[in-house]
Amino acid sequence: MRTFPALFAVLLLAACGNQKLSASQIRDTLPSAQEVQVGAPGVSSVAAGQADGGTLARLTAAVAPLYSEYAFTSYRFAVSVNGSVAAILLQLEAVTAWPPTACTETACTWGPGSGTGEVNEWELVVSKAGEGFDYSLQARPRAEPGAAWVPVITGKAFPGPTRHRGHGTLSIDFDRVWAGLAHGVYPDGSARVQEDFGAVEVTYDARAEVSVKAAFVHAKDADRFATDPTARVDAWYDFAAGGDGGSLHLAFRTLPLGDTSESISLHTRWASAGNGRGDVEYVGYRAPGGTYHASECWAGSADGYVLTYDSEPVYQTEAACTGFLAADYLPFPASFP
Repeated sequence: MRTFPALFAVLLLAACGNQKLSASQIRDTLPSAQEVQVGAPGVSSVAAGQADGGTLARLTAAVAPLYSEYAFTSYRFAVSVNGSVAAILLQLEAVTAWPPTACTETACTWGPGSGTGEVNEWELVVSKAGEGFDYSLQARPRAEPGAAWVPVITGKAFPGPTRHRGHGTLSIDFDRVWAGLAHGVYPDGSARVQEDFGAVEVTYDARAEVSVKAAFVHAKDADRFATDPTARVDAWYDFAAGGDGGSLHLAFRTLPLGDTSESISLHTRWASAGNGRGDVEYVGYRAPGGTYHASECWAGSADGYVLTYDSEPVYQTEAACTGFLAADYLPFPASFP
C-alpha cells in the first residue's frame, strides 16, 4: 500500500506536561513492525521479510537443476505482506515515539496537526480498554476543519510477557479512507487515483510462537485490473511459527463468486533447516475444471532450496520430501470474513 505522509512529527510537538496515562505503556503495547511478521521458508519466524535478500537470491539463483516455485512464491508473498504491514505499523511507532499532546486517566492523544503542503490533518487516539488499548489513527481534509475524523488504522492491542510481544488486531478500510480524505496530486501534477481497494483485517499473537492472520477483502485484482478496474479478489494469509519450522497458508479467490470464480490455495510447511513442502489446491472453471492438486518439495538452505519432488510434471518421488511425506491440501477458508 502507499505509505502515509512522513510528516507525522508535526502532530507531536506539543508535549503533555501532566500525563496521567503512561505513554511508555502505550508504546510497549501497540504492535511493532517486527512483531507482526509473516514467516516463509528459510526466514526467521520472528524477523521474516527483514532478511538482507540472501534467501531470495539463493532461491532465484538455484536454477540448476531446478528450484521450487512454491518455496519462492511463499517467500515472495511473505515479504510483500510484511512490507505492507510494516509500512502501516511504522506510522504508529513514529507517532508514539514523541510525547502525546494530551492525556487523561484513560486516553492519550497525539495531534491534531499536519505538515506544510499536506492535504489532510492527522490525529492518533489511544484509549485504555480493560487489559488492553483501543487505538485509531485518523485524519480529515485540511480544507474541511469541521469534517468528521476518518479512521485510517484502527485496532486493539494487549500487552504480552515482554515489550512488543503481545497480541491484538488491526484493520484498514481503504475504500472508506479514499472516500473520506483529500488526495492531492502526483509529482507530475496529475490528480491521484485510488490504488488500494477493499479492507484488510490482521490478527496477531506474539506472546509465544508468532502467529499472524491477514484477510484482504475485495482487494484489487492485479492480474485483471488493467483491463477491468472493477476486478477484485479476496486474499488470505495464515502464518504460524514453530520451534522446528513453520507453516504459511496463502489463498486467493476471484470475485464475484459464481460460475466464473476460481480459487487457488498454497499451503507451505517447512523445517528449521529450510527444507519443506508446498501443496496447491485449485478450484475453478478452467479446463479441465473442478478441483486440481499439485505438490512440490525442496531441500534446505544448505542445498539452495532446490526441488526434490514435483507431482506435475513428475520429478523424483515423495520419498524425497524429508519430514513431509504426506500432502496437506487446504481450501480457501470457509470462515473468511
